[in-house]
Amino acid sequence: EAAAHEGAAGDLGAFAQGVADILERYGVERYIADVGSPYVAREQRVVGSVPVDDPARDRCVAEIARYGFRTEARVLRPLEVVVTAFRPSQNQEPPSPVEAAAQ
Repeated sequence: EAAAHEGAAGDLGAFAQGVADILERYGVERYIADVGSPYVAREQRVVGSVPVDDPARDRCVAEIARYGFRTEARVLRPLEVVVTAFRPSQNQEPPSPVEAAAQ
């Protein structure tokens, strides 16, 4: 049973790669973002969030949930990502408006 499951998963992966190759021939690119890179609203859709206690890591990509597809002219399907969301710990003061604006 496990071998059949692995074979089916391999077949599905090969099929997905074949579809991606065909799309590429027609100018459609599959894309991802680096984990830790800033969230980009025009190319990404947020599907979840994880809390972080470091304001410098707020609104960064924490995980790729689903590939995105685009052409040179436009995004066809946004990259689906889980992003970080700053939540101060109980012992941490939130940044002042001046500090927040400087980030």
